[in-house]
Amino acid sequence: MKTRILTVVLGAGLALSSGCADDPAATPSVAPLGDAAAMSADAGDQGGTAASDPVPVSALGPKIPAAGYLVAEVRDKLYWVTDGVYQSMFLATGAGVVVVDAPQSIAPHLLEAIASVTSEPVTHFVYSHHHADHVGGAGVIPSGATFIAQEQTAKLLQRSADRNRPVPTVTFVDTYTLKVGAQTLVLDYKGVNHDPGNIFIYAPNQRVLMLVDVVFPGWVPFNYLAGTTDVPGYFAAHDQALGYDFDTFIGGHVGRLGTRDDLMIAKDYLHDLQAGAASALQAYDPSTILQTTDAANP
Repeated sequence: MKTRILTVVLGAGLALSSGCADDPAATPSVAPLGDAAAMSADAGDQGGTAASDPVPVSALGPKIPAAGYLVAEVRDKLYWVTDGVYQSMFLATGAGVVVVDAPQSIAPHLLEAIASVTSEPVTHFVYSHHHADHVGGAGVIPSGATFIAQEQTAKLLQRSADRNRPVPTVTFVDTYTLKVGAQTLVLDYKGVNHDPGNIFIYAPNQRVLMLVDVVFPGWVPFNYLAGTTDVPGYFAAHDQALGYDFDTFIGGHVGRLGTRDDLMIAKDYLHDLQAGAASALQAYDPSTILQTTDAANP
């Protein structure tokens, strides 16, 4: 069996919980993940014994500037924005900017980040899914923009009736190809995984794939598999993602970009987790618990 080494870091995952809150006020409050020193115990202050192992450098992304966010070009006018915990993506097309997701924590700086690299106006906004922590800042997008979502996401947004998550003006069922100026995004829905309506967002020219709340490059999934709605669908999403021809992966969380190898590691981890859970269930003997109970004190 081919063995892979997985960076297992539970602390931040547990602190962040999942990105599943439909409540706009439910954004987790955590420190950015981009500074190794800030996330490591200082052994010198603890008598030479660290309270926990330091976060491996491989799990960390670039340092977040004092402005509170980082904006950087991935390839050919496709950019990502991160505050070290959440991520957004946008493309400058020559005919306007297409934005994918507006996390609540990034939204106050999102238009500023876009304006720092292009003078083009924002003309389109794509919802990855409906959860407020990832798209609850969509209210900063100009009202005249085209808002796009998979139809299940659109229904959930309508039900939420949140002014910070405008109802989509364009919806689709399975696949939607968005062409604006010189850029193309392919939006695919392959069934429920993390959330009904959670889509694969693929930029073929840049070989970039975005899939939110499924893979967390360099980290284990947040607790309860990031609050996934459909566990079999969540497992299947890894193989579905690997079916795309991509080099760079954007997962919506943590402070760095991912690669195909990150997805392979995440897939291997899940299968090891599944096998370990199955083995534990088979080995579990409930009679060992019953034997320790006091029959006189039910």
